[in-house]
Amino acid sequence: MSNTDTGILTLGSTEKTIFDAHGVNTTLDIALAKGLHSMTSTSISELTSDHNPMNFDINPLSTCSFSNWNNFQTVLSGSIPGNPANLNEEDIEQSISNFNNRIQEAIHATSTYKAIHHPVNTIPRQLRGKLNKKIDRKEWQQTKYLPLKTQVNRIQREIKSAINNYKNHIRNIQLQQANTDDNSLYKLFTRNDNKLSQIPPILGFPRPCLQHENKN
Repeated sequence: MSNTDTGILTLGSTEKTIFDAHGVNTTLDIALAKGLHSMTSTSISELTSDHNPMNFDINPLSTCSFSNWNNFQTVLSGSIPGNPANLNEEDIEQSISNFNNRIQEAIHATSTYKAIHHPVNTIPRQLRGKLNKKIDRKEWQQTKYLPLKTQVNRIQREIKSAINNYKNHIRNIQLQQANTDDNSLYKLFTRNDNKLSQIPPILGFPRPCLQHENKN
């Protein structure tokens, strides 16, 4: 639940956290957050107590970087000296370490960053394992071994089914958390709305028109 006027997010558990001896259960622990783009709460029920503690997880802000590689080359060439001579093994290791540091510094200095405020979907571990198995497709293209083709087709079907199930799971969670107070429900449907792209007309040479001069 959130307050659109102040931008304060009120987060609590959907389950009861206090278990009274008379059967009057209630929720005690809540969190007030502001300026956080994503936050989840979990009730810990493993403890032998009448009060379940709450665990509030704050997901880090995701960013996307855009590097200017022309500026990167300029900065890197000006920060790294030429090839030194007469180096021992220790000096070579130090030079390699300095070279790697200069590359990272040049990337950070010549990149712009854009914050991603919406939750970023993470690929489950089981699905990542299946994606790694797609390397068998390269082996099939090189060897044309028929059992590999059968295995590749089976893995592709499993990956497609797992991706669809994962997307449906994320969509169901978003629908449960969306409401009309902060327009999150409207934003969810507009984001998932498939907008038809307009195909531009084909530009080319006009067709010749055949006309009969003596047409009656």
